[in-house]
Amino acid sequence: MKDQNKQPYAALFGNGRTARVGAIASMVTLGLLAVCILLNALVGLLPASIANPNVTGSATFKLSGTTKDWLQTLDEDVTLYFVCDGGKSSADGQLYAFLKSYEEFSDRVTVEVIDSSSDATFINAYGGEWPSNMSVIVKSNRRYRIVDNASLYYYYNSMVEMNMTYDEYVEMVEYCNSYDSTGSYAAQFVEATTAYFDGDSRVTNTINFVTREQISVAYVLTGSGTSTLDARFENTLSQIGYDVRTTLTLSALPDDCDVLVINSPTADLETAEAEALAAYLANGGDLFLTTYYATGKLTNLDSVLASYGMGFEDEVNVVYENHSDYAFYDSSATYPYIFETHRAQHSASGDFVDSFVAYYAHNIVVAEEMPEGVTVTPWLYTSEAGRVMRYDETSQSFVADEEKSVCNVGVIAEQGETKIIWLSSPYALTDQVSNGYADGGNFELATTALNWMTGADGDALTIASAAMDTAYLSVSIAQFAVWGLILALFLPLAVAVTGIIIWYIRKKR
Repeated sequence: MKDQNKQPYAALFGNGRTARVGAIASMVTLGLLAVCILLNALVGLLPASIANPNVTGSATFKLSGTTKDWLQTLDEDVTLYFVCDGGKSSADGQLYAFLKSYEEFSDRVTVEVIDSSSDATFINAYGGEWPSNMSVIVKSNRRYRIVDNASLYYYYNSMVEMNMTYDEYVEMVEYCNSYDSTGSYAAQFVEATTAYFDGDSRVTNTINFVTREQISVAYVLTGSGTSTLDARFENTLSQIGYDVRTTLTLSALPDDCDVLVINSPTADLETAEAEALAAYLANGGDLFLTTYYATGKLTNLDSVLASYGMGFEDEVNVVYENHSDYAFYDSSATYPYIFETHRAQHSASGDFVDSFVAYYAHNIVVAEEMPEGVTVTPWLYTSEAGRVMRYDETSQSFVADEEKSVCNVGVIAEQGETKIIWLSSPYALTDQVSNGYADGGNFELATTALNWMTGADGDALTIASAAMDTAYLSVSIAQFAVWGLILALFLPLAVAVTGIIIWYIRKKR
């Protein structure tokens, strides 16, 4: 009877002890496989920070404490559209997990992946042109802003003390290779370069921007041979809450202009444009102006500025600083055209206490007698050892004035609601000068002054960039899914099938 009861088990497991052990081991393997499949499915429900842990030990793609705390105060709904060519299956795993972490710390944030290769109509509501792959469109009920993927990263080189975009970095490496065919100089340049992830600051400040109740609109003139703003200075304005737009002419300046920016014009204003500028200022408009020394006197622009007690020198000129405590120098050369300016006390400076560095500036003339109701403040200037170098056509060189004097390179004019800030050093508002010579001070003072003009609060979240000093493996969602199936399903299944085959062969013996 006992032997008859064992027959079903014997038929299944075999009569031998080895066969029974092998069968039991196979069943345990199948059970573990089922558990693995179940756990793999549950992992998909976990938060991004847990499902995609940062195994490098780097904080590169982590939200800062500043962002986490600020997200707790967010009281408006925001959607982060992650633009991916191919949809979620081609999304960068690290960057996608980074964006998803915003959802973890605020129930006001939602992340959606948009397939730019198939969803043709989506972008019509956001300018009609797709941003670069892996960019982010940040949208609230008030407004939207695009954070381009290229702006999420930058490169800092300690040799030239300069931040660079990826394209600028590649261009510099190519230049180094052309300069030295052995490649050694390029190798040194690459060795001195560190990549940074700036996504935390960019995305968080963009969320801050799109949820602001009010923003200031700055229009940059693009006609009359004017120059565009330095990309990083423009981004700084964006991060503190400015909507930076462009206008081709002054005659059609939009009504929502809070401040007009004219950056380094290389040609004089047409008469009609000068009249339009004068009318804009007479109606209480604000002007932020930079001019370049080599351009010389711009007659029509000068006539507008003369109404506010300031103007150009008659000759092309450049200012330099004779005092060694303020001019920049190294062991081999002095740079009197690059100098730390003195600064007058003014509300436009706010609480700024750092340095502003002028770079190849020209002298701004302040009238001895002011027009009625106008107040002019020489704001940024040299020491008493400054000199004006005037261009001599005969010798085709700059000749210094005999007398040393205080030279003005930044002036503020006020009349009623009208405010004008004039800087004679457009290069001072470039990343190379601001961060290379002034430790960011130039951008800080300029934005503080703009906030004074417009009355904007200019609150930006200060969030440090994360150095990408640890090499990480960027795996797309599709690649993650493929390797997940291989490691969590097919590999265990192959082991199980192999075990069953071995068990069956042994059972037949």
